[in-house]
Amino acid sequence: MMLTLQVPEATPSLNAFSNPSGRRWKYLRLRRHWKVAIKDALLEARAATRTPLAWPRPPKEFVLVQVTRYAPAHHWLDADNLAGGMKPLLDALKAHEVIADDAPTAIDLVPRQEVSPHAQPSRWTEIRLSIDPPLLREEHA
Repeated sequence: MMLTLQVPEATPSLNAFSNPSGRRWKYLRLRRHWKVAIKDALLEARAATRTPLAWPRPPKEFVLVQVTRYAPAHHWLDADNLAGGMKPLLDALKAHEVIADDAPTAIDLVPRQEVSPHAQPSRWTEIRLSIDPPLLREEHA
């Protein structure tokens, strides 16, 4: 079972909400923003198929979460900023019950970066969720 969501902006850098001054408010603002963005992406995915989404809410199985951040090459993040910036997105997926939990026992997070194609907006995020067989999980471990 697979679910693909597209958000018309790139995930933030960990630096966007980890500096000491006012970081709690920055993170809360980002979390609210990504909660709305994920809700819109879920509605768009449902409208594209014209049927209710066939996704368990919340799934009881292990979920593979592949997040691809598309941005121009000069806006790429280093590995720790890329992975840390996924926190607001994962919290939003959890809030909408797309994933049961963001713990390593419930999901396998695979963050990636790609250069934006010229035909697409310069920055966006694609989230592919799958309830996969154990063989696929071993590849990403």
